[in-house]
Amino acid sequence: MKIYRRCFCLAAVLAACLLAAACANTQAGPEEEEASAAVAVLGYAQFPGADLTEGAISISALFLEEDGAAVSGGSVLLSAGQVSADFPLGDGGELRVSGLPRIGDVRLTLVSQDAQELGSMTISFAQGAVIDASTSEDGVGYVTTRADTSVVSLEFTVSGEGLLCALRLTE
Repeated sequence: MKIYRRCFCLAAVLAACLLAAACANTQAGPEEEEASAAVAVLGYAQFPGADLTEGAISISALFLEEDGAAVSGGSVLLSAGQVSADFPLGDGGELRVSGLPRIGDVRLTLVSQDAQELGSMTISFAQGAVIDASTSEDGVGYVTTRADTSVVSLEFTVSGEGLLCALRLTE
């Protein structure tokens, strides 16, 4: 009986040590918190080094001609503050980018395969109670996301007035 009690006590002490060792390393350091703040979404291109003090958002965007056909080829230049990057459009006029600022302005320029600008707009990201996207009369795109939103699907249409921005409801 004494042997069983010693084995049980030894097992309990060992379990307590293992639990204490596991709990000792559960807090993330500043480097780990920074790295997790801009986690890339699988299959999305990563926007480089923007100031993400307010957090990051990913966009899934579709670019359409006025007649509803997808923009084929070309690229999208995104700029946030002093940081900019060029992203090629995927099949069917699609672009998927993570690491954009959740709050603030991003300049978007759509360029055709033959390097002609098809349209550009400033997208103003904000946080609110509902998810919404619209274009104002002065050509600014306004995108509102909830705090728990990680990806927003947008549709950009090339029009005579420039680009129009709306939520993409098919995704």
